[in-house]
Amino acid sequence: MTETEALVKANIEKYKKLDKGEWDDEALQEAQNNIEFVKQFKEVLSKELFGQEQAINVVANSMKTTVKDQKGPKATYLFLGPPATGKTFLAELMAEHIPKYKIMKFDMTQYHQQNGGELYGYPAGWKGYGVGQLTGFVHRNPKAVIVLDSFEKCDNVIQNNLFSIFEGGKMRDACGWDKITDEPCNEDPDIIYNDENANYMVDFTEAIFIITTSVGKELYQDYRFQDLVEKDYVQAESMILEAIKREKKRESRSGGVQEAIVPELVSRFSKAHIVLFNKLEYDAFEKISKRVFLGYKDEFNDQYKIEFVVGKNFDNFLKIQMLNFAPELDARRLKEKVSTYFFNRITQFMQDSDKPIMYFKQIKVSLSKESVAYLKERVTPLIENETLVRELFRKNTTLDINDTITEKNGIITYKVNSCKFSQVVRIKDFSEDGLVFDIPNVSFHDIAGHHKAKQRLGEVINFFKEPKLLESFNIAPPKGMLLYGPPGTGKTMLAKAFAKEAELPFISTTGLELLQPEKTKSIFTRAKAYAPAIIFIDEIDTIGRRDAENGREVPINKLLSEMDGFSGRKGEDIFVIAATNYKENIDPAIIRPGRVEIHIEINNLDKDARQYFLDKVINEKPTSGTFDMKKLLMYTTGFTGSQLEMLGKEASYYCLRHGLPAITQDILIEQINTIKYGERQSYLSLEQMFEETAVYEAGRAVISKVLMPHIHIEHVSITPKDNNEHFISHNYSDVQENMTVKDFKDKICVSLAGRAAQIKQFGDIEGMDSGASNDLQQATRDAYVAIAHYGMDKEVGYININGVMDAQQKSVAHKDTEHYHEKIDSALERWMTEGQETVTDLVNEHWSTIEKLSKILLKKEIIYADELDEIVAS
Repeated sequence: MTETEALVKANIEKYKKLDKGEWDDEALQEAQNNIEFVKQFKEVLSKELFGQEQAINVVANSMKTTVKDQKGPKATYLFLGPPATGKTFLAELMAEHIPKYKIMKFDMTQYHQQNGGELYGYPAGWKGYGVGQLTGFVHRNPKAVIVLDSFEKCDNVIQNNLFSIFEGGKMRDACGWDKITDEPCNEDPDIIYNDENANYMVDFTEAIFIITTSVGKELYQDYRFQDLVEKDYVQAESMILEAIKREKKRESRSGGVQEAIVPELVSRFSKAHIVLFNKLEYDAFEKISKRVFLGYKDEFNDQYKIEFVVGKNFDNFLKIQMLNFAPELDARRLKEKVSTYFFNRITQFMQDSDKPIMYFKQIKVSLSKESVAYLKERVTPLIENETLVRELFRKNTTLDINDTITEKNGIITYKVNSCKFSQVVRIKDFSEDGLVFDIPNVSFHDIAGHHKAKQRLGEVINFFKEPKLLESFNIAPPKGMLLYGPPGTGKTMLAKAFAKEAELPFISTTGLELLQPEKTKSIFTRAKAYAPAIIFIDEIDTIGRRDAENGREVPINKLLSEMDGFSGRKGEDIFVIAATNYKENIDPAIIRPGRVEIHIEINNLDKDARQYFLDKVINEKPTSGTFDMKKLLMYTTGFTGSQLEMLGKEASYYCLRHGLPAITQDILIEQINTIKYGERQSYLSLEQMFEETAVYEAGRAVISKVLMPHIHIEHVSITPKDNNEHFISHNYSDVQENMTVKDFKDKICVSLAGRAAQIKQFGDIEGMDSGASNDLQQATRDAYVAIAHYGMDKEVGYININGVMDAQQKSVAHKDTEHYHEKIDSALERWMTEGQETVTDLVNEHWSTIEKLSKILLKKEIIYADELDEIVAS
């Protein structure tokens, strides 16, 4: 049995005579006519409305039965979907092609509690006494298509007042109509209107209601929901109704929160036909534009008697004209503009030519080989993949056209010389929340230095550009990346450059802003429209950690749920880049694997980066004399970008204060000293200070490699990596749990190696400074722990001083234990002396390597693991 036969049979059953059980030929004919009408109706809609086959099917299928809801309007439809996708147009088509129906549209954003009478009338004694626009139209036209646009935005009092229409099919007009004249009741003093001489009830049972709303957009804009619509439309309807039920809005007068649509209506709308509209793809826009353009060119010919020649290149010509209206293609705008814009240029050309209209005969179109090739290479593949519209919107690009209009012998020739995509300036995003997604204009090329970090970032970018790299290892794309390091090192700039290199739209927010769960929701919701896209969270540590008392549980959980909720569909990922100066302050759940899982350290500026800033000072400000860049780079070791920018300002202020015409090298050096050290604290020159640091750190690194080669050193630097003066990054985790006597003594030697190397280079007097304080403290602590806690000294014995002291506290009669402390002090002195002697011998033995490493450190400032291993091994 065919679908049509099944429908006919179903309608026959519905129209059986209940009292006799006989077939009703009239009902059978009505059912057959209805089937034919629906078929033709669907064909008409498909010819008029493009790209919405699913919506057309739902509307057409809803009319296959003539059984209507006896407790409400003839039919109610919920039209849901993005703007400018044809919702209003479909409503107009329904009214046009359903016999005897007329349409009336209401913008529900215009109605609030005080002016609800505009819809359903004002009673006598009220200003504006008269019938309502809604009730009045249906009173005159019972067969009406009523469109209530943006329904959720009208006042909930009005929604409640309209409920009677959907529940009982009737509504009382506050003014009413005279029963005799059928004119609206008026303020005639001779007539007192009441239910006996006036009609107040309006019958809506023949009316068709179309409700449009943006409620649930978070759901229907999600690709997973779009997939569900195709697989299980019934389940998708249920989800939409649940979303509508949960949606809230701000009450206009009090500012309080209330339901977007009152629960009684949501329940009633569960019986409505839910029609989902999808975003239009290029094919639909082209059909709309082509139909409008061809119709317009015929009207143009009728008016001016000038033929537009539709040649073989017409489709490419139309593409170019349409894409000129990007980045956001809009069906309404294309219908209004794509033809008028072109023909207005033609008429302007004719006016400027000073020739009579009858001189012109034809309009021909010509496209250069270059422009055709560009369309083929850059546009056609995106159309075939159905990604062109999305890419134009995401990357905020339009098609720039280089064209000319010429004329010869009455034939006007419009020629496209070239065309190319270009990014346009976005002053304001296409949203009410004002969130701006854009592709930054900063690239890696614009950022000096940071070679290691940029290399690592480039590897991550390849995951986006070459997803097959991950697919081959069955790995899901990463969801997030953390950039951490000292302040002022360029983390934000690197994040923007990452977005530029990856060609991904980018939005910036902060951890403080994400303390508002509503803000978090709006940002991630907005990101879905641009996916794949980047959300950059600066100072993510400010969102804090979850704690029973600090109130951060809700905002952090909201952030985690949003991060867990996105991703999944190939090519539509959202990538989070977070930046922090204090990695240790971030809630561990945020930066665990599966969330912000890639961690990249952004160190202090290297030489290339610092030279970039110094060059700006020297080249862009008034300067005098020569500048020793090598010396300036050494002096600015450890400077951040903000400090280097301050250097230029401070040097300028110095010149202005002292009436000097230009900045000299001496002035720069003086300001470097002021910024870095304040007032001079040492008689040592900066060169000697850096040389001492290089020798010190080289000694520590080399002796560590000699005595403890299994301890990984990530890097050695003469620039501290954070506020704790960590010049060397060790990893002692391999020995920390089960250290032997040798491990402790080797670790003590490493701590003493820096000072031993300095004394070797500069002598007992100049080589001994206060810089070794932290290492001496660490060495002393290690020796004490080995002796007093782990019983590793033969003369002291197998004791743990904590146990002795606990016993002493518990028993006042316990004999004095001061002799243990004397033994520990003696052993501590012996261990430290032994370490000093051992490390001195080791420094002498490996001096050539230490000296070599110190010179390389002075030149490069930072040496990473691989290069360090090569230097030590050579």
